[in-house]
Formats: sequence, C-alpha cells, structure tokens
Amino acid sequence: MIGKLFLVVEGPSDKHLWDATLRSHCAGAQFKIQVTHGKQKMLRKPAGLVRQANLKGYELTVFILDQDKDPSADDTAQSLKSALGRAGPAVIGVAVRNVESWLLADEEAIRAAFPDSWYTRKGMTDGIARPDVRLSDCVRRHSDGRLGEYRKTRDAPQIAEHFDPKRAQNGSRSLRQFVTALRKAQHKLRS
Repeated sequence: MIGKLFLVVEGPSDKHLWDATLRSHCAGAQFKIQVTHGKQKMLRKPAGLVRQANLKGYELTVFILDQDKDPSADDTAQSLKSALGRAGPAVIGVAVRNVESWLLADEEAIRAAFPDSWYTRKGMTDGIARPDVRLSDCVRRHSDGRLGEYRKTRDAPQIAEHFDPKRAQNGSRSLRQFVTALRKAQHKLRS
C-alpha cells in the first residue's frame, strides 16, 4: 500500500466512509481526507489540491466523486481529468450515481453491519437507479418486517468498517475500475 494518500471527497459522509474503510483495510497507511462540500467545488481547482498534497509530502492524490446526474461516470471522470491537467499523480474514482452503489456491491459488509438486513445483491450494482434509496431501504427493513432508521453519516461508516473494496469490485464495474487505477498508480510510484 502507498504510504501517504491525500483523498478528496465531496461531503462529510464520504469522509466518514473512506476514513473507516482505510482504517479497516489499510493499516499503517497515512492519509488525509479533504472534503470539498460538493462536486462542483471539487471540479473548480483540482490541480491546486494535487499541488497542495504534493507540497505536504503525500505520494498520491485520490479523487472520489459521484456521477450524480451526469450522463455517464466516464463524463464525470473526464471533467475532472480536464481540470487536473498535469498537476501530478492522481487517481479518479467515480461511483455510478453515488457511493452507495459501491457499498451495495459488498453484501457481506451490509450483513455484518446490519445482521437483520434483507439485502441480497443481484448482479452489478452500477445499474441501480437510486442506490442511496436501495441501501436505505434494505438497512431500514429488518428481516422480521420491522422498520429501522437509516442515517447516512452514521450508518455508511458502520458498513465501511466491514467494506472490502477487493471483494466489492466483483459487484460494481465502476469500483473495479477505481481499484485497478489505484493499483496501477501504486505500482508506477513504487517502480
């Protein structure tokens, strides 16, 4: 694993999610997570964020954002790549629709965090129209029919403690692309 990562995410719930994921699966990695408070703010000056990270000794800047209502995840990534230019080493991960599509790809993590959940993954989660609503529904509805309450800032990190990107990439093409890009960047930096 890369020694020092600088992650750039859209919102506080994304920060909680990736903080828990990295602490669970990347023991010993040093990282900082910068919240831009929205995709548009992230797209304004990504090159400055990469330069800031480089000056502070981070080896790699990782941007994680949601496709939201963009026509495609590739369009979202291309917008960021264009704004980055040649700022330095960076990896871009775009979750189709939103990051909950990646969480839904790891059925085991959802069940570990919410043992009463009814959720079973069927196929690739990138095709789910509203992954945030699906995740909320499966976490709120317990196997005995009771309704619970889902709170993104509380519950996404709870899932993240069990979330394994290597396992989840089998259920999400966009996550697989991100994990592959991260591995390639790691290899390139170590060469």
